[in-house]
Amino acid sequence: MELSIKWHRPIALVDGDKHNLIYVADGLDSWENVPGVYMFARMFNDEVFPLYIGKAESIGGRAWQHFKNSTKLMTSIKKSAKGARVFIPGKFTPKPGQSTKKCIALVEHALIIHALAE
Repeated sequence: MELSIKWHRPIALVDGDKHNLIYVADGLDSWENVPGVYMFARMFNDEVFPLYIGKAESIGGRAWQHFKNSTKLMTSIKKSAKGARVFIPGKFTPKPGQSTKKCIALVEHALIIHALAE
């Protein structure tokens, strides 16, 4: 089975004080109703260090849920080692006959296994 994820440029996490949140990210509206996988990560130069990997049928909506409701996750990102804090979305484009929900679950699982092995 071939699964296709198109990774997009990292989006910087910025101070969310204005919204009474720990972090926010600009440009997430364009990710509403876009299925795929995503990472909250640290970046040093060109290296990416995943802190959290997830899947969603609406990447933008899911990211906002994290910002608004996942204080523990956002605090752990803030306390993580030095490096730029980023959100990296990956859009899933299904091929005919592929189930979006099942496929993004497979990709999420593979990314988590890979990150743990690193």
